[in-house]
Amino acid sequence: MKNEIERKWLIDIKNIPLNLNDYNYKDIEQAYLLSKPTCRIRKEDSTYFFTIKENTFINGEKDNYVRKESNFIIDKDTYDRLILSKFGIVIKKRRYNIPYGEYIIELDIFKDEYKGLIYAEIEFDTREHAIEFTSPDWFGLEVTLHKKYSNLSLAKGSLL
Repeated sequence: MKNEIERKWLIDIKNIPLNLNDYNYKDIEQAYLLSKPTCRIRKEDSTYFFTIKENTFINGEKDNYVRKESNFIIDKDTYDRLILSKFGIVIKKRRYNIPYGEYIIELDIFKDEYKGLIYAEIEFDTREHAIEFTSPDWFGLEVTLHKKYSNLSLAKGSLL
């Protein structure tokens, strides 16, 4: 398992100072099988993944920035069988990868039930880098610590 260290912000499409056509993207579909630990399946274009995520703790308190994550590539048949066991909504989004200094902004533009919702996520090498990071001016409200904005919560319908 590796550490996943990330922060997340809401984005207003009118504030994006970039031409998204200049950036690579992937179409993503993901569904959840369990919430503790979080078990997710994901399709990124024509590649399929099974992911397990677990919380980490500092002095007995949940660390809201760092989670343990394991990713496994699976085949389409396995994905198709597992999606039958999903709960909630299948989340669909287009993810743009935008270089920003030493980081990559993962800009997620949601489709279907969450059309109009846009997130920017940035992954970091260390917890300290995550805490010290200053976001660009065009980023909106940070929602890293707001559970209702997690993809797992979205699958449960938290914003509907």
